[in-house]
Amino acid sequence: MAQFRPEGSTSQVLAELARLWDQARVHSPGRVTQKELAKVSRVPHSTVNGWATGAAAPRDLDQLVQVGAALATWANEPALSAREWGRLMAADQARPAPATPADADRSGQTAVAERVRVGAIPQPADCFQDRQVAERVRVAAGAGETVVLTQVLAGMGGVGKTQLAAAYARRVWQQGVQVLVWVNAATRDGIVSAYADTAARLGLPLADRDDPEQAAREFLVWAETTGWPWLVVLDDVQRPKDLSGLWPPAAVSAAGGRVLVTTRLREAALAGADRATVGIGAFTEAEARSYLAAKLGGQVPVAELDGLAADLGLLPLALAQAAAYISNAAISCAAYRQRLATRLLAHSVPGEDYLPDGHRRIVTVAWELSIDHAGRVAPAGLARAVLCLVSVLDPAGIPQSVLTSPPALEYLTSYLPEPAADASGEDARVVDEAVVDEVLRVLHRHSLIDHDRTATHREIRVHQLIHRATRENLIALPELGPHLFTEVAHTAADALLRIWPPVERDQLGQVLRANTSALHKASGTALYSPDTGAHRALFHAAPSLGDTGQVTAAITACTDLHATCLQHFGSDHPDTLASRHNVARWRGRAGDVAGAAAAFEELLADCERVLGPDHPPHPDHPRQLGVRAGPGGGCGGRGRRI
Repeated sequence: MAQFRPEGSTSQVLAELARLWDQARVHSPGRVTQKELAKVSRVPHSTVNGWATGAAAPRDLDQLVQVGAALATWANEPALSAREWGRLMAADQARPAPATPADADRSGQTAVAERVRVGAIPQPADCFQDRQVAERVRVAAGAGETVVLTQVLAGMGGVGKTQLAAAYARRVWQQGVQVLVWVNAATRDGIVSAYADTAARLGLPLADRDDPEQAAREFLVWAETTGWPWLVVLDDVQRPKDLSGLWPPAAVSAAGGRVLVTTRLREAALAGADRATVGIGAFTEAEARSYLAAKLGGQVPVAELDGLAADLGLLPLALAQAAAYISNAAISCAAYRQRLATRLLAHSVPGEDYLPDGHRRIVTVAWELSIDHAGRVAPAGLARAVLCLVSVLDPAGIPQSVLTSPPALEYLTSYLPEPAADASGEDARVVDEAVVDEVLRVLHRHSLIDHDRTATHREIRVHQLIHRATRENLIALPELGPHLFTEVAHTAADALLRIWPPVERDQLGQVLRANTSALHKASGTALYSPDTGAHRALFHAAPSLGDTGQVTAAITACTDLHATCLQHFGSDHPDTLASRHNVARWRGRAGDVAGAAAAFEELLADCERVLGPDHPPHPDHPRQLGVRAGPGGGCGGRGRRI
């Protein structure tokens, strides 16, 4: 099949057509040919072939718009307007002629006769998706009055920042940028080394390989004064201070050089008047569906593709590893989803020796580096402990007041280093509300949570896979894991119960019930003990539905709690009896007078048999079976109580 590969061309128009061609082949496999493109667009095949080989550049705007529209339709993305194509054509026409070795740049140094590329640009991911967010990057870094020449792509690990940067770099290289530098920016040494290599490749006279710092400075001087267009990609910046004195001078570059940064950090130190931060999130639903369809084939039902995407939070890294697992195991998408629901996440992706190309770690440990970095930021030692508490609560929204309640503060204080005593002999360090807020900001800056102080009762949100991986990694710790997890679960339950208002007047009660439900699901058996029974938070959450008028929901919740207590404790445990009481109570409130009265009578007999006729009501689980006589009495019949 004929390709669309205008090799050697620096045309922005042809580069965009080549990109659309590649995306069209992903989304419309088997349909995309030069002949079919010519037919659909009504542009002569000879013209399409000339563009595809780079032998000719588009000169007719109408033909260009028609070809672009056909490719965009096949690629399942919006078509560029005639104005946008015209802007690219104008940029091509304004491009200077290629340099000769005799040319000199504005710095007086010998100009670069050959294009220079330093560093290995990561290969495109299999079935790479040209995402909506990529267009934001292109527009921000393209021509126009509001251009910002330094873009910072910030987002959590696994969202595809490096792949987006690599796609942009390859596109700019196709368009003819003279110097492209791809930098592994995880360390300052890596940045200096890449700059020094570039200075050597450029033949800068003062670039000394024995003095990388000096060579790096020479490259930055060249970047500011040269007349040649350049791009520097700083991939995976982990500490802002590593860039101190090493930011490429895009804003003052004579040639309008460009800088692209990828990072998990949302730090003010990476922002600035001449830098634009572009938040990178997970796939859209359409992007995730398109990706999975391309990876798994067109025979998988759309509902299964969408379900798998939702199960994995639309996260590109997780979807890629899930697709690899499905292919390796030769199982259906539905079978994989069943495994995902019943196994640890670490057992639902390929082993480290079988990861897809370009993946350095399995998804369950993708955020460990960020957690470690956050743990070293003041207030040190608390980031992981706070994230563990978050990991058993509702990822869609957690009140900050839960994490600043006395039970949570006491738990977090235990994670501080051995406290020093002040002159009065009291501990000098304690965890208070201000400290917790600082830790939440640290986690937010490392893209591990979203912390929004304006979101009343839902100030903290976390991606569902970070939520799950943190919890499962804690449980998997050798020897101590289950004990630590139980402690986390009980602390979270104590915290929820502590801040629950006696009378619910706003959405806080609803949010607390959602968090209790998430905790119940995440904690498994941790909130059930044969000695102490079920945690009181569970007995508070279920009946609270009825107190807000949701009587039917209260019956369902109390029935579920009774079934769980029966499973864990047996029929004669006090908490099993207490949960039966709650079911009967709300049945009566719902109008099932006869059913409630019968349930109360059966329960009374069991309570007297198990607890004795004189056993007082438990203070936490009232066992007063109000069966009042007369109209309005609710259950009718004899009045009795335990």
